[in-house]
Amino acid sequence: MKNATVAFGAFLVAAASAPWSASADELSMRMYGHQVAIARDAKDMLDLTVDGRTVVRDAVVAIDETAVVGGVPVLIGERGQGGNACDTQRFVVALPTDAKAGARPRIDGPIETCDSTTYRVLADSIVVERPPSPSGEGKRWTWTPDRGFSKVEVIPFVPSDRSGWAALRAHALDHPGKLFGYADLAGLIRDRLPQGVRDQIPELLKGPGQVRYDGDVAVAFVCRSHACDESGMLIALDSSARKISIAFKAEGGGAAFVAPPFGRWPAEAAEEIAHFRDVYREDR
Repeated sequence: MKNATVAFGAFLVAAASAPWSASADELSMRMYGHQVAIARDAKDMLDLTVDGRTVVRDAVVAIDETAVVGGVPVLIGERGQGGNACDTQRFVVALPTDAKAGARPRIDGPIETCDSTTYRVLADSIVVERPPSPSGEGKRWTWTPDRGFSKVEVIPFVPSDRSGWAALRAHALDHPGKLFGYADLAGLIRDRLPQGVRDQIPELLKGPGQVRYDGDVAVAFVCRSHACDESGMLIALDSSARKISIAFKAEGGGAAFVAPPFGRWPAEAAEEIAHFRDVYREDR
């Protein structure tokens, strides 16, 4: 969504489908007996209107889908300020079912999160989720016609796949964060680290990183986003011996945690060890 100003999903209109056309910045059509439009104004903002009333106004406005939820016709969309700071945020517009003139649409949202979300339309609700990942817990919001969006629910991340060593042998992982998506690897890595250091892993995994392969050895490095010279983690994983070596420079200063000492690490990690020592001034 970040690279598109307006996106149009499959419009499931109550009436029979009719041909329509829209430019990248505008839409005008009847939906469930209401005139719905998206138009750009003189200030280069987009207005989503229902029967002439503005219900959403932002730099980025999109309708992803229409549906009937619990007997109520709804527009499911997303909005945002543009740029790369945050992804677009989801909203729901419930269209009036009251036949009386002047009945107003109801707008719920946008959901307060900068992260990408997915959604599912059920018979009586819409479930919006930010999936959990090694870099953080997930979140879930449930929309119903009577209550709008519920309070956020936390979804813990619990890896269950135990084929991490096989994924390493296949050279299938390209970022250290993906190591923690496998229960066998995540458990070994966390068990080697002190508790205080483990707590910093999710935030660290949001930063830049890479995995380099040299035969049976994978060497992974990741550092804190926007503070790479302050905190980072280096891991060497030997898939043939099933051994893990790890170095972690925690945020807040102090010596790095290194296990085992660098002299006992696989020779294939020599280049990354030199870089880690240079950046974090680690002499062990």
